[in-house]
Amino acid sequence: MSGNPFNNTLDTGLRGKRARVTTDAGTFVGWVERVHHSRGSVVLFDAENEDTGEELGAVYVRNPNIVVALTPSKRIEYRRLDELEPHHEYPGGVTPDDAVVRACRRAGYAGSFPVVRTDGTILNGHKRVRAAEVAGLEHHPVEVVDVTDEQARELFAIAHRELAVDAKPNALEGLTFVFTGELSRDRETVGTVVESHGAEIGEKVTEKTDYLVAGDSAGEHTETAGLQGTPILDERAFTSLLNEHGVNYPP
Repeated sequence: MSGNPFNNTLDTGLRGKRARVTTDAGTFVGWVERVHHSRGSVVLFDAENEDTGEELGAVYVRNPNIVVALTPSKRIEYRRLDELEPHHEYPGGVTPDDAVVRACRRAGYAGSFPVVRTDGTILNGHKRVRAAEVAGLEHHPVEVVDVTDEQARELFAIAHRELAVDAKPNALEGLTFVFTGELSRDRETVGTVVESHGAEIGEKVTEKTDYLVAGDSAGEHTETAGLQGTPILDERAFTSLLNEHGVNYPP
């Protein structure tokens, strides 16, 4: 995306969407692959001339009069602010930016659409909603997404990475890992991560081993683990396990 907010909105609203493009030369329908901001043009794929029915494949449309997205882009609704609820993982005491509050008072709009679930739970845009409240607004347009609980958690986490905190030092207490093969991080770094969170590292697989982490060119430990029924994790599964315990990995 560019540094121009208007151009970014064009990209988000049109790229990857099926659109009707009206020009002085005719009307074309196709999938928008690219928007050329400085030239005011769009590139359509799988396009056709709606006036003649001619199939065109790819077409470059210069200086269109109107571009209408035919596939759904965003679902925008004008919601009452008192019907919106902060996400339960979002901390209280939100202080909105003064500039956004002034924008709400001046234009009745916080500068972008807060993202909420159909039930009004805010996934992104808590500060914008708060700015609208401080400005005395009763309503504000929001983007409504119809998602599952799992999808909502992921969207919230992506939008608020700054809220992620590392686990407690004993998050892996009681677990014993054995490592074999080559991982994306050197063995010393990986060992520091697990030991600093309370886990132990073994040199060979025993009945006390909870997990064998096997990287590329894994050695004979895998055979022993298989015979003993010890879970064997590749690096992706190892990463997921640590993340589930709240440990930031890769570091």
